[in-house]
Amino acid sequence: MTTEPPESTTRQADTSPDSPALAGPGVPGHPGDPRDHGQTRTVPAAPPTSPRFIAPRREQWPSVVGIVAIVLGAIGVLSSAWNALGMLLVSAMASGQGAPADNAPPASSLDVSAMFRSMENWTGSLVAINLLLGGLAVLLIVAGIGLLRRRRWGAAWMVRWSILKIIAGIAFAVVSALMQRDQIHAMAGSQNDPAASAVLGMGPLMIVVTAVFALVWTATFPVFVLVWMGRGTIRKTIASWP
Repeated sequence: MTTEPPESTTRQADTSPDSPALAGPGVPGHPGDPRDHGQTRTVPAAPPTSPRFIAPRREQWPSVVGIVAIVLGAIGVLSSAWNALGMLLVSAMASGQGAPADNAPPASSLDVSAMFRSMENWTGSLVAINLLLGGLAVLLIVAGIGLLRRRRWGAAWMVRWSILKIIAGIAFAVVSALMQRDQIHAMAGSQNDPAASAVLGMGPLMIVVTAVFALVWTATFPVFVLVWMGRGTIRKTIASWP
């Protein structure tokens, strides 16, 4: 008497493609097939994507201009204080020297002491201008901080500072040129001396170079700020600030 093995041990798995055992959702014969329920299956043309918010790129020019303004403002405060103090010290030294005696022989055809004495006439004007420049340097620092924080008042004060700085720069250039003219004439003394004649001959060129250098030095950054802030795209960006 032979005993047949259980069906579960002798039956081989059906590996044909049409086997319901291997069918998955969407395959005919599978319980999850939408066609079994009278539905139409649609296959997406592309995998779905979730929308992502992309923040607009933040402009970097306010940070760059603001940092440059703060650095130049700090340098301006220090240089203005040093120049004002230097003018007071030079004036005190010139006052202590006094005028040379009439019978004292000149040590040189170029009277350097007369040059320093001539500076006394311009001490008050130069000290006042340097104090004004120092105040404008403080204003530049404040405006630079406003730009770093992207505030409209910072941009507005940058424009106002630029106008005031150009005016102060013109005044500084004029006073420096006039003072240098008096120094040259006081130092040269007699025009009959060859050395004095050489100094007087080069005087006008030296005065012009000094005035141009002083004006360019004080007006370069203000002119850049006025041109930059006058651009339409920049004004539009500033208008969006709080």
